Formats: sequence, C-alpha cells, structure tokens
Amino acid sequence: MTFSQDTIREAQNLLQTGKQFLLALPQEPAHEHLFCAVALFLTCAAQEKQIALLNPLPAITHNTLLPEWIALLTNARPQREFMIVVDTQKTPVAELRYEKEDAQLTIILTPESSPLTSDVIRYQEGAVHADAVIALGIHDPALLSFPSTSVPTINIDTSEENTAWGTLNVVSQEHMLGEILSALLRVSPTGPLSFPDAATPLLASVIAQTAQFRKMTLTSHMFHTVATLMQEGADWYTAVSRGTSSSPLGVYQLYGRAMVRSKIDETQHVVFCFLTQEDFEKTGRTSQDTYAVMRHLIQTFLAQHACVLFWQTSSGISAYLYGHTTSMNMLQSQLHSPYTLITPELIYLKDSFPSFQEGEDQLRSILYTLH
Repeated sequence: MTFSQDTIREAQNLLQTGKQFLLALPQEPAHEHLFCAVALFLTCAAQEKQIALLNPLPAITHNTLLPEWIALLTNARPQREFMIVVDTQKTPVAELRYEKEDAQLTIILTPESSPLTSDVIRYQEGAVHADAVIALGIHDPALLSFPSTSVPTINIDTSEENTAWGTLNVVSQEHMLGEILSALLRVSPTGPLSFPDAATPLLASVIAQTAQFRKMTLTSHMFHTVATLMQEGADWYTAVSRGTSSSPLGVYQLYGRAMVRSKIDETQHVVFCFLTQEDFEKTGRTSQDTYAVMRHLIQTFLAQHACVLFWQTSSGISAYLYGHTTSMNMLQSQLHSPYTLITPELIYLKDSFPSFQEGEDQLRSILYTLH
C-alpha cells in the first residue's frame, strides 16, 4: 500500500484550512513518532494553529528530544467543553439562565425548593473540539481513544498492519514516517516546507527509523527526502545526535557479553548470541534490557539472513529472532513454541527452551530450511 498525490493534496488542504488539531500517538511511541510530532507542532505554531496530544505523553528520556521540543509537546492542552453538573435529585433547579456583560459570563441557577450548596455541584471536562485528528502510527482504530466519528481523521502510518481506517489514509510500507510528514508539511506537493524549522526533527525521524541509514530497506526516494531536508536547513548535528539511539553503559556491557558468546554460520548467514544469568548479574542489568541488546545486534549483523539472541532466566531460555520479513512469514508456521510478533521482522519466544543447546538446535533446523 502506498499513498497517492491526490491523498497528499486532500490531507494538505485539511491541514491548511483547519485551526484546531489533535495528535494521536501510539501508547509507546518510537523515536520516529516523537520527532514527527515535533515537526507537526512546530508547523502548527508557526501558522498560529492549535494542536495538542490526544493522550498524555509517556515518560521520555531527555537524550531523545531537545528540552524545548519536550515543552512543545507537553504544554499544549486540547480544547474541551467545560461542564457544571448539578444533582437535581437532591436540589431541584427551577430555572437556568446566564448573563453576559463585558468580559464576564455569569451562570445563574434558581433553586426550586431548597438552597443550592456546593456539595451538589461538580465541575468536569467535556468533549474535545478539533477540526481533525492526526493519527501517527496507529494501525488499529480501536487504539484511538477519541469517541467522535464526525471529526475527520488523517491516518499516517508505515505499518503493513494498518487497515486504512481513516478518513484520509496516508499509509505506505515503502516510505519512512519522516518522508510522509515531509510531503504533508509543504505549501504544495512540490513546494517548500511550510515552516523550515520542521526540517531538523523530520530528518531525525528518518535517521531513527532507518537505524542511522543501516537498514536493508533504504530507498532512493528516502535519500532524496534527506537531501531535500538538508537543502531546506535541517541541522545535521542535532538530527544525528537525537536520531541516534543511545543506551546505558550496562546495556553496552551486556551487548559485549552477547558478542563474546556469539556463533556465526558463514555458510547459512545465521548468527546465534547468548546471555547467561551471570551476565545480567555482572552488568547489573535484567532481562528487560534484552530488547535494547537485540537492537544493537541487529544493527551489527544486518548483512546476515537471521540473528538470534538467547537469554537465560530462572524459568527457562527465551529468545529474540530477527530476519527478513519474507523469511519470518514462512518461519512462523514452523515454530513449535508460542511466540509474539514484535514487528514483521522480529519474533519473541518466552521461556520456550529448557537449554541453550536445545533452543539453538531447534531454531537452527528451522532457519536452515528457509535458505
């Protein structure tokens, strides 16, 4: 699935004519989502449009976003109705009226039979108002906590799981999020960015999603977008420093131990890496850090067909298995253990093997049939 220029024009028209927007992000947004969100907020602020996050932003490490970017995303509040709710069962209301004079609005409640007291009155927020909802990386509409169906939604995503559920669907597995936003945030499909300062976070998004240009799925149009953003004033140093993943020292030490315990089959181009309970103890890390270790291993062994990380816990041997999407689709039908598909290229097997050797033998036999 890929987006058309007609869809881009429609989405641009909605962004240009609207005044108030809501931005929906995944529950755990990746760096590329956050950088694209910053680009949207910067552009809207420059055009004196209002934009706010639909849901509160989860905790962000300060080495991901610039402090001013964090403030930009967290300070904006969505416009909501404000309601005064009266318990009329306890205190019936005979009349409701309001008076508006100069800069003051007075709401007047006339009780019917007994005095009104503060304990029968409460204040609460009501519906959110927006000209459009921009959903960034939300592949399933059930994940969008916005009740109104009358507000148009711009569905922006790169996931193959996206069901094209939006009013407008700017969805493509062939493009990076930064590419899509770069196309959207222009004065016209072939014109310049509406706000040049958005070029830096857009470039950071591309850098983050491509693992610093080390993924095997890089395209010519992606490099064209990068070149265009650079020409439009993107700050290369800021984009690289923010878009490059960093980890605590202990994670790098854990990664080093996994590398020491690695095996590479140069004929089948398969890598097996291992972490013992002692490795976690020596580095002061836990099994929760294995995903970060796996990310580093993937970047190290991109030239291989598959990469497996086994780790030991008190309840068994778990594993991450990474490979090209086509191979992963074929492999899923052959797995003997329950698994979780993290991404189309990454599978998680929890407590699936009694020993390292048995896990290696089982996955080796399956992987070798695919190549």
